[in-house]
Amino acid sequence: ASLPPTRAYLYQLERVKGPPSKQRQGMCPQPGAWRRRCLDFSPRQWELLSLLLAHPLLDRENLCAHLRLQRSALRHVIAPLMHWHVIEYYETRVGERYALSEDGLRVMAAATHCHIRYLVHRPGTGDEPDPGTPLLIPRGVPGLLKQIEHIAGVYGFFDRLADLGCLRWWETGTICARFYQDQGSWHSIRPDAVAECQREQPEDHAHARPWRIWLEWDRGTMREGGLQRKMDAYARYLSAREWARESPTPPTLLCVVPDAGQERMLTRIARERLRTCSIRFAMHTTTRGLLITPGISAAIWRQVWPQREQTAETRVLLRLFPARTHASHEAAATRQKKEDQR
Repeated sequence: ASLPPTRAYLYQLERVKGPPSKQRQGMCPQPGAWRRRCLDFSPRQWELLSLLLAHPLLDRENLCAHLRLQRSALRHVIAPLMHWHVIEYYETRVGERYALSEDGLRVMAAATHCHIRYLVHRPGTGDEPDPGTPLLIPRGVPGLLKQIEHIAGVYGFFDRLADLGCLRWWETGTICARFYQDQGSWHSIRPDAVAECQREQPEDHAHARPWRIWLEWDRGTMREGGLQRKMDAYARYLSAREWARESPTPPTLLCVVPDAGQERMLTRIARERLRTCSIRFAMHTTTRGLLITPGISAAIWRQVWPQREQTAETRVLLRLFPARTHASHEAAATRQKKEDQR
């Protein structure tokens, strides 16, 4: 038997610059080929596919943070999936991003026991299909590509929470929208993300209870009118007590803004619009500079609501997320070693 020629590097894949549609031109896998490929998937690869199904257009840093893998280990997980054309990469303005391919969507539809039409993007009736594009692309990807800087910031926020070990679950996209009926009219809210956090090693029983957060990632593109409508929607949702269907306490609203000027405007609008809200809940703001430099576990959050008496000279910065101690670092290293051995 003649063996195929080997390459100098392991998993050295041929990479073609351009959209995923150009990578797959001229390739017609046999029907059911994705069924045979999924038999060789490892648990880590299934976990990666599930992560990309829930959050399309993740990059390597996002995958390493949520899978708790080093970049060298992630290469061995992601390279076979790229070779089998189960996932594809997109060249975006913020770097290389990954999403499920058509075969990957069929695999996850079969694994989750749902029809594939619930996982794919449905173009409008007036849209003319491009013959060079794949027939099936993940749901929400066209919209995410138009606001890729925004979604990259949201993903980066949860990377920091995943590194702390306090993130239980998180949701992004249309699944975060909440529709409800109040006084005969339909209303809705749609935060950029919804998550649930919990201390890894709580100091007392009061902090052991998980708490939910709403995340609003503001890039400075929303003006005063848009912020007023958004705060009105939150005040109406909280007053209608629709949050009680999901959790015993209302979620905490966290807003990340680009600079101090936008933070002052958001604080003023929030205090004006939330004054009519009868529900006691918490709202905090911070800037992207503080989020990057001191870190998410530092005292970087300013309390907007409930309003406290303070002057400009005595502005108090709060710590909402605990920093990892030496014991938690050792526990995380032990878990990582067990997962690598498995």
